[in-house]
Amino acid sequence: MILPAAIAAGGILLAAVLPPGPGLVVRILALAPTGWLLGTQLHALGEFGIASAAGGLAGTALIGLGAAAGLLLGRDTAGSRTARRPRRLLAPLLPAALTVALAVGGTFLTLAAPEPVQERVVAHVDGASGATAWEVSGSTEWGRSLDGTQATSEIEVPTLEAAEAADGRVEIVFAAVRDASAAELTVSEGMMSQVTVDGVEVDSSEGLHTLEVHGLRAGQTVVVAAQIEPGAEVTAVETSYDPAPAAGWTAPGEGVSLMQPVMKVVVAARP
Repeated sequence: MILPAAIAAGGILLAAVLPPGPGLVVRILALAPTGWLLGTQLHALGEFGIASAAGGLAGTALIGLGAAAGLLLGRDTAGSRTARRPRRLLAPLLPAALTVALAVGGTFLTLAAPEPVQERVVAHVDGASGATAWEVSGSTEWGRSLDGTQATSEIEVPTLEAAEAADGRVEIVFAAVRDASAAELTVSEGMMSQVTVDGVEVDSSEGLHTLEVHGLRAGQTVVVAAQIEPGAEVTAVETSYDPAPAAGWTAPGEGVSLMQPVMKVVVAARP
């Protein structure tokens, strides 16, 4: 809103010192950003209806019109005071009509613009065998062709080790291999209790079915100590947000928008 208002203010000053012809051109050009502003605001109002945001959006449009009000008025010359000829009204009416046209045209153009179709994509990779299965929501032809695809991925997998600790708990060591990843730890039997992560105690008085660690860096190691059922298997799922390294991946077309695409790599270990 600041930029259209600044352009309108500059147009008012410049049109005031120019002859009528060039001044009209300046007013038209200076009103164009205000017309764009009105178009976007009207589109937002149409989308949100009478929701709580509508008042703020309408206020923004009114402020923009107020800032450009000087552009809608013709210069008051000595001749115009004595003779109100119809042709003298063209100066303020033409920019006003142009503003309305830009507002309406911008609104319809925005509404008619095609929006990409969202697809949710998950690549499930078995860290031991590399077996990969694709799960896609299937809203587009691209998604339907990828959904259910089976492949074998040759990617770097995280490491997971589990060993008995001196205090009777199990020490679980997980090493991430991708940046901005997350690890989800579960056990095959029972729940985890007396849990610490890198020496920091985690509230597990009622037992934990799942322990999640987020924001891991490539090469970062996390040490978890927990009391688990004897003989239980520990499973770790590394979640990263780029499924492209998994086998079978094909890039979507321009009309497809990926919604939180992820690759989940599963590894397991027993103490």
